[in-house]
Amino acid sequence: MNSAMKNKKSVTILCSGVALGVYIPGVSLQYQLRKIGYDAEVVVLENFLHDDIAKKIPDTKKAFHTNFKLAQLGQKMARDVTPSLDREKMERLFLQWGQKEHNHFVVFSGFWLPLLEKYGEGRPPESRTIDIVHMDSVLSPSWKSFRGRELGARILYLFEYETKKIAFRLNVTDQRPTPFEQRENRFLIHGGGWGMGTYQTVLDTLERRGKMLDIMAYYDSEVYPDKSENRYFMVDPTWHPWLKNRENDHTFPPVARIEKHGANKFTCRPEYHELFYVGARNKAIISKPGGSTLVDSLASATPFVFLESFGPHEDFNAALWTELGLGVTFATWEKSGFSDDILHTCHSNLLKIRESTTDFIGNFLEY
Repeated sequence: MNSAMKNKKSVTILCSGVALGVYIPGVSLQYQLRKIGYDAEVVVLENFLHDDIAKKIPDTKKAFHTNFKLAQLGQKMARDVTPSLDREKMERLFLQWGQKEHNHFVVFSGFWLPLLEKYGEGRPPESRTIDIVHMDSVLSPSWKSFRGRELGARILYLFEYETKKIAFRLNVTDQRPTPFEQRENRFLIHGGGWGMGTYQTVLDTLERRGKMLDIMAYYDSEVYPDKSENRYFMVDPTWHPWLKNRENDHTFPPVARIEKHGANKFTCRPEYHELFYVGARNKAIISKPGGSTLVDSLASATPFVFLESFGPHEDFNAALWTELGLGVTFATWEKSGFSDDILHTCHSNLLKIRESTTDFIGNFLEY
């Protein structure tokens, strides 16, 4: 290791590719830390699964996309994934960490905690720094199995329902939010990384009210590019979060706007994910209340219209945003006649709270 790299502060960002809600913030944090001189690296848990188990993930993803009730049941059954991991792969990772003197970990998924505990055996606690980052306003399923195993970590909630506060702002871009009056008269609608939720059930209602939609599609059969004024977007079906690019980095999902004619060009920016770019120009995001979408809502000051949640943790996310005046339930928006005024108020509140919230990157400048 050359002296320049050895003197460079390193941060290892631990996340999961199964839940893009903890993967995308991890990649975003990596980009931002590198901008200020850190040697930051994202490590994705699924890279260390036994091969036969990893191959089943796409089938599970499709099943959860097709059947939201099954997905909701599945999150209730979250458990320790350690038995599913390849021991040799994990040992090689631990050896690599030791050789490169990895000592600052940022953990976005609770499934990493028993592995960090294993890695820390025989090492003094003061030799490492662990930041546990909760992407939901209360404990989500990946953390509940490991309650109390904080490993001397700092516990950080970006948003916390118990205190009714937004503690940190994870900036997605340096650009100022687009004023509400200058936004396209369109609405981004999606089901999170795996396309879960009830978003498809409200499409007809919105179209009948003349709402122009930017729809995240997950399979070709969901795309109707000649239908009304809707636009369709899709993640490259060959991409998976546990794959790296030619530079050996994990990237944001490559996304294309699906055109009626012509080849689709899947692209990804290094600085932020494509759906953020779309939503930041729209009047609202319509989705289940996932934590990563809360990040997008705050960073772009885009109002959030909530659909049915994935689980109790997302219920609290929606409740926090609603109580702070940053979003509304779909039912409330529908009752208002799908009014822009209610969304404009949310936008104004987002701008105010955004300005008074601490930038998450500031945490790293303390070390």
